[in-house]
Amino acid sequence: MPSIRINGKSIYYYISEPEQKPLKTLLLIHGLGSSSSYYLPVTSYVQPGIRCVAIDTPGSGLSELGNSELSIFSIVEDAIQLLNVLRIEGKVTIVGHSMGGIVASQLAVSHGSRVNAVVLIGPVNPSTTTAKLFEDRIQVVQRSMSPH
Repeated sequence: MPSIRINGKSIYYYISEPEQKPLKTLLLIHGLGSSSSYYLPVTSYVQPGIRCVAIDTPGSGLSELGNSELSIFSIVEDAIQLLNVLRIEGKVTIVGHSMGGIVASQLAVSHGSRVNAVVLIGPVNPSTTTAKLFEDRIQVVQRSMSPH
């Protein structure tokens, strides 16, 4: 899996390059506590001519957390920068699972000219009540990544 420096951190990603010139690109964004490997079982079943790019969001999988504040907006910018560095032009279809659905939705709002479609798999939209549960989950994930 290759990595690239984006916004001051090392971001790992998986890319499948079809044998023929890619006609379309899927940008795959995983959920909280997961990684790009979530999508590996399905990428080989994607239609010929479709490129898959799966990103490990900062602090997940093999990507560095970095020193800047992590937010949905920063993940959106990391994803856009990845597309730019890989020279993937035009519109992409974004697939987001769970928290990745929030990122995919925000990316579509912020960078609509780069988005062909959005596919949401079990998306979350935390209400005020459930936001605390997500904050607690984030803390658990961050503590598990800290050196002991």
